Amino acid sequence: MKNEAGRKITQGLTYLFVALGVAASVGGVLFLPGAARFATPVAAQQDPFLSQRLSQIESAVSRVETRLNRLESESRLSAIAPRAADRDETAVRLLQSQLDVLQSRLAAIECGLVKLDERTLSAAARQARKNSAPLGDRCRLDAGAPLQIVARP
Repeated sequence: MKNEAGRKITQGLTYLFVALGVAASVGGVLFLPGAARFATPVAAQQDPFLSQRLSQIESAVSRVETRLNRLESESRLSAIAPRAADRDETAVRLLQSQLDVLQSRLAAIECGLVKLDERTLSAAARQARKNSAPLGDRCRLDAGAPLQIVARP
């Protein structure tokens, strides 16, 4: 985006300098000391193409000015865009951390429910389930431990 904006600025400045060069050429031809013998000031002012040439130069300068203004506003927007991306990234990180907290709380609640479920079983059913439970199921194996559900932060 920055390369594109730089290219557009360079292009706009080129148009501006070309328009200024054309204007200087037109003005130089009209005001050269030797130009007086070709056209008198009154005749130069009555030249039917002079107003057309001036209009063309004015429109070219106006187009260049419009492009420069547009490039300037685009460069401002491109400077603002990364800040918006940073805010989005910060928001995503915040949401991710909140999701992690919710997942850990959910795991604690599920473990508490499993412990309560184990406590409601008869001693024989509890022993049978304990023998068949996976080794990593610490909630079922340690059903007698107190429930540790963390209050809302």
